[in-house]
Amino acid sequence: MDTAQPTFAAQVFRPLARLIEGLPEIPDELKSQLRALDAVGERVPLSTARELWYTAIRTTRDPDLGLRAALHSIPSDFEVFEWLANSAATWADACRALCRYVRVLNEAADYRVEICGTKAHIILGSNLSLTREMRDFAMAVHYLGIKRWFPERWPDLAIWLKHDEPADTSGYRAVFPNCRLVFRAAFDGYVYDAWRLNSPLPTADQQRHDRLCRQIDRLLQTEGSADTWIEWVSREVVKAMHEGRDSAERTASRLGISRRTLVRRLREHGTSYSKVLQEVRHRTALHYLHNTELSAEDIAVLLGYAECAPFIRAFRRWSGRTPQAYRRYYRRTSSALSAAT
Repeated sequence: MDTAQPTFAAQVFRPLARLIEGLPEIPDELKSQLRALDAVGERVPLSTARELWYTAIRTTRDPDLGLRAALHSIPSDFEVFEWLANSAATWADACRALCRYVRVLNEAADYRVEICGTKAHIILGSNLSLTREMRDFAMAVHYLGIKRWFPERWPDLAIWLKHDEPADTSGYRAVFPNCRLVFRAAFDGYVYDAWRLNSPLPTADQQRHDRLCRQIDRLLQTEGSADTWIEWVSREVVKAMHEGRDSAERTASRLGISRRTLVRRLREHGTSYSKVLQEVRHRTALHYLHNTELSAEDIAVLLGYAECAPFIRAFRRWSGRTPQAYRRYYRRTSSALSAAT
């Protein structure tokens, strides 16, 4: 195994293996390879993980393969993480624990919880490029886990997807029924009312939760802080942006490091200050357009732009629409969803 690459736990591939086991067009070689991986509990390097998915995608020609595979997941596939989430005191504790420890399953994962106004952003990111099908799979598995813990419908839940809206969205609507689908979003993940994070879990068991955290900490050989480096930087970027002082120098100063160190550490995490700033601006702009009546001019100021025109150009690049056109589109589709349910 190439240890220089990020790896995936073999159990991540169990749902895909179940799906393709019943597909006659899938080569027996791929089926056997997936069964063997799980049998020995081998970790899979990123290149091998991509090749497994590429082979299945090329053979089935199914753009919804990731969504369909997620439907074959069962709680025992990720039972330690089910226990970790269920034993947390609140949904916020569960989310943050899952975001921190998802690296046991996927070393390239960059999952975060961020608060934007009255909304919680659950960001299911990756430090490396994954196929749309792989990202869809992660999104859907996470969502199905949420529904096991909170079976009631959340009318405020929105599914954010970075890729363009496909011609056929029936696969997404089947997996995410009664949810708002936001394509060309700032990240892959979920958005819902932030107050839900304070929801207590009826299965809370603090001793068990702490014990599981300690065990996984030892496995990862990490320090105790639950925040990731990117979370720290993003949080400081939000503060600086609201103050109209969104520069790498000022953010580095607030973190108590030099600009050179900030740039180097961001590079080590596969990103840059400019990219983090644009990502924060994108998701914050979507929040304002979804949840407020603020004008494009006001939003531009809040995002730290000196003028409105650069914001409009940036937003068109992010979403394919002007802010005003995007707001009309979002509210029209939201109204249609509400009427249908």
